[in-house]
This record gives sequence, C-alpha cells and structure tokens, in this order.
Amino acid sequence: MNRQTAAAVLLLLLAFFAASCAPKNESRWLVVSEAVHFGVQPGSGSLNLPVFAGTLGVDNIVHDISQAEYYHKKFASVYGEKSFQFIADSTIELLLDKSGPLAKPQSVYAYDSKAAKIELDLIAFDGAAAVYSFRVSDKETGQIRNHQVEIPVGQSASVGMLFDSVRNRGYLLALSVQALEITDDLTPKNLAEFLREKNTPRGVKNTSGFRAADQKWMNELFGSRAIDLTDSLADDELAEAQPFDVPPMPVGGMSAIAGKLAYTESALRDSIEGRVVVAVKVDSSGAVTSCEVVRSLRADLDSVVVVAMGGVKFTPAVFEEKPVATTVMIPIEFKLK
Repeated sequence: MNRQTAAAVLLLLLAFFAASCAPKNESRWLVVSEAVHFGVQPGSGSLNLPVFAGTLGVDNIVHDISQAEYYHKKFASVYGEKSFQFIADSTIELLLDKSGPLAKPQSVYAYDSKAAKIELDLIAFDGAAAVYSFRVSDKETGQIRNHQVEIPVGQSASVGMLFDSVRNRGYLLALSVQALEITDDLTPKNLAEFLREKNTPRGVKNTSGFRAADQKWMNELFGSRAIDLTDSLADDELAEAQPFDVPPMPVGGMSAIAGKLAYTESALRDSIEGRVVVAVKVDSSGAVTSCEVVRSLRADLDSVVVVAMGGVKFTPAVFEEKPVATTVMIPIEFKLK
C-alpha cells in the first residue's frame, strides 16, 4: 500500500469513526396526556383499599365501550359498588424536542378547592412511556402525599389516595397517554389520522373529527405542506345543538362565573394572560352536564375554567316557550391586574 492509498484509507476510517460517534438526531414527539378526576365518597361500607394507594392498574386505551362503563369496569374490581363523583377532566398536548426527563415539569391537571389541592405533572417521556408526578394536599387533615406513575404509550392507569380510612374519602385520577413520533417519514395524512384518533371518545369508533387546536400542530409540523383540518368537533357540536329563542344565562350573570375563577400560583408566577374558550352543555333544568375546552390557554388555567363551570347554575335556554338543553360557547379571559 503506497503512502497516498494509506492516507486515503486513514481518512475514510476517520470519517466513518466520526460519523458513527456523531450524535444522532433526537426524535420529536407529540404527546397527549388525559386526566379524569373523581372524588371518592362512598355512602357506607369499606372500600378495602389501603390508604394512600398507588397505581391501581394499567391497561390499553379502548374506544368500544362507553366512558361510564369504562371507568366502572376499571374501578369496580378494586372499589366495588361505591360512590364516584366526576369532578373535571383535562387534556394537554405537548411537542417534545427529545425524549427523557423534561427540563421543566409540564402541568397536565390542577385542582384547588376548599377541601384539597391536586397537581399532576408530566415529568419524563422516553418514547415508550410517560412518567407523571401526582401530588395531593388534603386541607381537612393537612396530609400531603406524592406519587409517581409510569404509563406506557397507548395505555391508561389510575392513581388514587385516601385520606380517611374509616369514611374512605379520597381522590382518584384516571390517566392516559398517546404519542406520535415526528420523523422525516411522517406525512400530513399520518398526522391527521393520529389527531382524529386521539379525539375519539370512549364509546365511539373512529367517528370523531378535529378540534380547533389540531390545525396548529398541522401548520407547525408541515408548514406549506399542511392540509386543512376542516372537520371541527366544536363546529359539529354547535351545528347539532338544540336551537333556542333565548340563550342559557348564568344565574347572577358573568360575574357569577368570574367569582369562581382564580389564577393558579404557577400561572401567576409565569405572568400568563389569554383566553380559554369552552363548549358548555346546559340541560333543560339549567345544570351544566359537560364542559369541554375548545381553545386552550394552559392546562392549569383550562382546569380552573372547567371546574368553575361545573359549579355554575344557568337559567335554561328557551325554545318555543319551553326550556331546552343546548350547547353554548363561553370565552373566559385571564388578565393580570
């Protein structure tokens, strides 16, 4: 081997070594976390559940049974026929630049009442599973408990804590996580399929549309290649809503809603301002039967609005001189003084 050939071989070896040692591009991930919050307060009897229980179980997310039946089946084997009070739910969608521990915990759900304070944060994601921290402060007893739960992508788990072993009073959150790896091979159609699937509620098979925030992901990830996601769930709900001559109105006016709203400590610290828009279903008696965020600001403030709306009493909508159930869009503005 002559000197030039040897030099060429050496350069090739160095180039190969450099390429093999060069850090590979980290995959980005679109991670969708869902939390559903229940209060646990049986009328009588014992739950036979250890105080401060951790994860109750992990299983696949399913879409072929109703949401009520889903949670009943999930919890019944542990809790039996006991009392579960739905409090609120929350969904947060995050675009992560890489897998691993997050530089800063991301709020998925926050709840603060006279009885308790709950904080649920996403703290790590490795491409296969998400790790959440679950912190509960019980204001009646002063007890504070922290728990971590790891949930594989495409699955759900339940975390709960009891603060009274006699009355079995406590809190229960059902968590689920879905994720999409953002690669060079990803197409707008692939993204649209993922967005539609993650919007599909339990009890419905592949019939959901797109939410207002979905277009943001399409535009951000594909730019000029983005496709229009015109099948909006919010638009569908409004189109199918019961018509009315007189709209539903909160008893006490908008100030009744404002009185139930407050900045979370973290949102105040981060000087967050903006608008949350919710689709509120009000039945013919004026009770709120559901509240869905159609324009998100931040998970903790979204949760503040959802929880607040659940406690608002409305005068029902009127159609042809009769009270009717309908859906209305309500914008809530958060502004620092």
